[in-house]
Amino acid sequence: MKNLSEKASGTGLTGRDSVSQRYEMLKVLVIDDEVFVRKGIVMETDWASLDCMVAGEAANGLEGLEACRKYNPDLIISDIRMPKMDGLAFITESKKRYPGINYIIMSAYSDFSYAKTAIQLGVEAYLLKPVNKEELEKMLG
Repeated sequence: MKNLSEKASGTGLTGRDSVSQRYEMLKVLVIDDEVFVRKGIVMETDWASLDCMVAGEAANGLEGLEACRKYNPDLIISDIRMPKMDGLAFITESKKRYPGINYIIMSAYSDFSYAKTAIQLGVEAYLLKPVNKEELEKMLG
């Protein structure tokens, strides 16, 4: 995954030109049905130091699609297993509707089939839960 310093030089995550990147923070959407996991990522990560801001949250893929429409995120951090619409189905659908978004997928399962599908979908990274704050920040920074 390209880090945010690459984003600032005009080669990174958002596909925006380098002038607009210097003045806009990366908008992040966090999707997880486990409220404590979701809130932990939102509250424990030092987003400002990463030139990011949390634009929104969702509890499942269906809510995530609505949040994409509403917040126009640059990056989505999503769980795989969720009710109503899982993370892989969500990514498949959101890529059709909202091209250009980058994805980090999280899972409590180290099942290779999930990772393989995530790679096929173009996911930037696959994190195992519990998500390590330092690992996430290193990945983004």
